[in-house]
Amino acid sequence: MDKELDDFYAAYPDYGSLSPLTIKRYRELLQNFEPFRKNNRLLEVGCGHGAFLELARQEGWEVTGTEYSDKSIGVIRSKGITVYQGELDPSNFSQSSFDVVLSLEVIEHVRCIEQEATAMTQLVRPGGLIYLTTPNYFSLSRRILQANWGVLCYPEHLHYFNRTSLRKLFDSAGTRKLGVATTGISVGRLREGWRKRHRPTDYRPFVNTTYNEDQQLRSRIFSNAFLEGIRIVLNTILTITGLGDTLKGRFIKPEN
Repeated sequence: MDKELDDFYAAYPDYGSLSPLTIKRYRELLQNFEPFRKNNRLLEVGCGHGAFLELARQEGWEVTGTEYSDKSIGVIRSKGITVYQGELDPSNFSQSSFDVVLSLEVIEHVRCIEQEATAMTQLVRPGGLIYLTTPNYFSLSRRILQANWGVLCYPEHLHYFNRTSLRKLFDSAGTRKLGVATTGISVGRLREGWRKRHRPTDYRPFVNTTYNEDQQLRSRIFSNAFLEGIRIVLNTILTITGLGDTLKGRFIKPEN
């Protein structure tokens, strides 16, 4: 499996510069982290090319990351950001030293998820926040597409979660749940799954598409206050029903 993963991530795509919408969402996320800011230290597990960490550093955070691929490590270090290569190893850090530990669309790639959740819990301070996102196996998209759901991709994705399994994973690691939202529906993934089912010769994995329908749709919503309001209502419904494409988990390390 190690060679499979090495080969896969060596060819992982570069998504280029951040869109204005992604920057806006990242800044909103950083604003949500402010109540947990005490030691001013933030760790991102699986930080890619370090785009989120760059924005966090601009907001005054002392940032650190972990990443897998050689290519990404080089890019991150060129930005002057401290990064450790490979899977999260708590021995590289002082225990209970981070206000926030986050991991965006990463835990589904990890081989030992119990070890990962425990390590994240060890590294966040008592009263600190663990925030992570991952695809939702109980999403409406997966129910519609079934075996053609683009997230079902080996060796890229090794684990799949719903709200209950994600909560239980971090409960067992010793955290307390603040909430697990399920938001968004990827039009791009729905279209790709439809192509895969009906025109398999035209199918291209979502991760390699050059035309990102989701990004264009999000940009239109971002620029229209009415559509943004509809998005908020839709995400509320998706969270209540548990049918959104993305799980967004917030877990706190108890102080006692």
